[in-house]
Amino acid sequence: MLPPSKWFVVLGPKGLPSPSKPPGIYQTIQWKVGGKSVLPLPLHIQFPDYMFALFAFNHLQPLLSDEANLKLRPGTLVERFVASEAFREVSDQIEHRGGLIWAVKHGTRPGVYTDTIAALASVDSSGRNDNGVVFQQAYAFCSFREAVVCQMLDDHPTAAIHDYNPQDRPDDAETLRAVLLEHMDEPLVKAESPSDPELPRDTPDHESMPPPPAPATSAPSTPHRSQTSPARMQNTPGGFNIVYSPTVVVHVNSPDPSSPGPSTPIRASQRHGGIERGRRTLLAEGFTMDQVSSIELAFATSDMFNDFAQTVSEDFGMRNARAADVWYTYKGRRLLHAARRRAGTGARKPWRTQTKCSVIKLTTGQKTKRKQKRAAEKQSYKTALLKAHQRICEMALEIHEQFGNRSVDLIATDIFQSKRLQTATKDIGPYHAFVSLQARRMNAELPEGEPKQKVNELSKKISLLWKEMSKEERIDATKDTLVDLRERRENKEVGEHKPGAVAAQDSFLTGERIKETLECLNMRTGDEALLIITMLKLIPDDVAAKMDGFMVTGIEGVARSHAQPLLLQLKSNVSKLITRKLQECAGNVKISRMYYRNFAERVTKRYGIVVKNWPLGEFANPSSISTMAAAQTLWNAWDSNTAHFYRMSNDEYVQWLDQYNNAQGAAPQNPSSAGAGDNEEGGGLHEGGGGEMEPVPQGAVGNAPMASTPTPASAPAPTNVSSNFVMTMTMVTDANGATMAVKSKPRKPRSDKGKPRKKRGSNVPT
Repeated sequence: MLPPSKWFVVLGPKGLPSPSKPPGIYQTIQWKVGGKSVLPLPLHIQFPDYMFALFAFNHLQPLLSDEANLKLRPGTLVERFVASEAFREVSDQIEHRGGLIWAVKHGTRPGVYTDTIAALASVDSSGRNDNGVVFQQAYAFCSFREAVVCQMLDDHPTAAIHDYNPQDRPDDAETLRAVLLEHMDEPLVKAESPSDPELPRDTPDHESMPPPPAPATSAPSTPHRSQTSPARMQNTPGGFNIVYSPTVVVHVNSPDPSSPGPSTPIRASQRHGGIERGRRTLLAEGFTMDQVSSIELAFATSDMFNDFAQTVSEDFGMRNARAADVWYTYKGRRLLHAARRRAGTGARKPWRTQTKCSVIKLTTGQKTKRKQKRAAEKQSYKTALLKAHQRICEMALEIHEQFGNRSVDLIATDIFQSKRLQTATKDIGPYHAFVSLQARRMNAELPEGEPKQKVNELSKKISLLWKEMSKEERIDATKDTLVDLRERRENKEVGEHKPGAVAAQDSFLTGERIKETLECLNMRTGDEALLIITMLKLIPDDVAAKMDGFMVTGIEGVARSHAQPLLLQLKSNVSKLITRKLQECAGNVKISRMYYRNFAERVTKRYGIVVKNWPLGEFANPSSISTMAAAQTLWNAWDSNTAHFYRMSNDEYVQWLDQYNNAQGAAPQNPSSAGAGDNEEGGGLHEGGGGEMEPVPQGAVGNAPMASTPTPASAPAPTNVSSNFVMTMTMVTDANGATMAVKSKPRKPRSDKGKPRKKRGSNVPT
């Protein structure tokens, strides 16, 4: 008996004749008729646990219980079933668990299996029928959708990963069985004998026995499978896990879904499709399963095509061109010589047939009476319309007498509100095609420069030609033109206006052909090529110049050229931010610019403001920063208020001023440097206008701390100071609270220094 952790779901309509089982959840697998000619329902699916089975049953059974769906043809029913949102949810959960999904067509218990052991056991234990014939066959898939379609329909499964057929191919089946069960922990068990299963109860209709306690139905979790999935085997003969070597492909202005990038469902399906096509092709060419496994192992362990081609050439005598086809097929790309769909090659084919309705034929007398009745109704209808028009014209005359500036016709048109849009179009017939064909031919015979004749001018001549032709001649002459005219009308009605579409399509197809030619050249000679196709306003000379610059400066130069404008903008933003923060700290006192040199004299002494938590190693103008990282650090510090201005209290200001005066006495500055303006430091990238700021007397500062300043008599004699004088007072602190050095730049001496100045009144005449 199968392990109790396996649960089986029966999906389908109620009331099916015996031996079909009613829909529900069973702990034992139920019996059904197998083979390729059976009905798609009921559908039996095996799940690893009860919660998973309950989740799938609640999602899938309503779709197969709808009577409207059951009236559809089998193919339409299956297509609608697998395309539903509920089926996709169940499929995603099953495929997320990993492993193979089996469709057992001929076995003891046909159905869809998510457990490899149970699927192989069902096939191996298949007995003989009444005629003494044994049928054994199952297909393995990576897709739950493909497995369900294979189980419900008779189509040959082209997407199958494995074809397990012990009856017709015992050697291949034994090899495949050994590979799949090599890493299994569970021993292979035979399927149960067809015993009478426990039937489900009617209420509820999805349980055959009391289930284990479980919460409300939801998407099942993904517990660990008891078996090791063959899809996860590494370097196992017969496994299909392929390691793709990195390949660098450059595509300019041509997006390619197969280019390197994040994995997508489309790319994953392409890889699986390549594996399937490659395996089926090799098996069709006569390779055994062991040889196919060896070729796949060579592909998985080869980083370059040359290595793969050399291996398969030595081991299997495969030519270089054939090795290239195998290589690109397993990579999920189309073969180099595969047919490509071109514009106009894919014609629509009829996909349904219409049944003729049964019509009761009328006798000649009945037809005559109906014709006379229709003619009388048509005449009476026209008479009624004519009377209505006459009344409307009389009303228009009455309105014209009241509004003489409007004509009777205009008033009648406004009353009628006649439609000016075409409501219906005539179908294009053979005569229309013949007129178009003859008009083009007659205009082609005109000398160059002559105006083209219109169709209404040639209609009489064309009509005479049409009358002289037989029915067969008319059909032969117009059958091709008739199709062209209908396509032209459809294009006029629904075609989009894309002037550049033709050019873009031509460029794309031409580039693809050149790409294939260059790939073949690379296979023959190993030459590498770079193809650049420029479009719109892109000039090839500009591309060549940029590439030349890249070869000279490298990636660092390109990064600098692109980052320089960003760095300049960031430094400007930092300077403006610091100036705004300074003004906010100063309050009502207007400060139009920020000073970095002589910060103590220009800012701290005047306004009692200091800087705290300066993030960089040097207190300097942001315009002097040369790296993006430093500018970004400074911006983040000021934007988050980590670095900020602090306005000292009166006591703090008095204490600071005493230290400042002592420092000035230890290293006095040139008198001309005190209060000097440093234009290169104050403005920089954040000039706020206003020019040089006038010194504000300390007592006049609005909320600034008050303190007494030393008199000039107590100041020491001035001396010249070096230009690299560093102020070590606490005006600027770093993130750790330590004092930072602030450089003070002396002012340039005046040109008339030391020369006596004239008094203002000396030049005034007496």
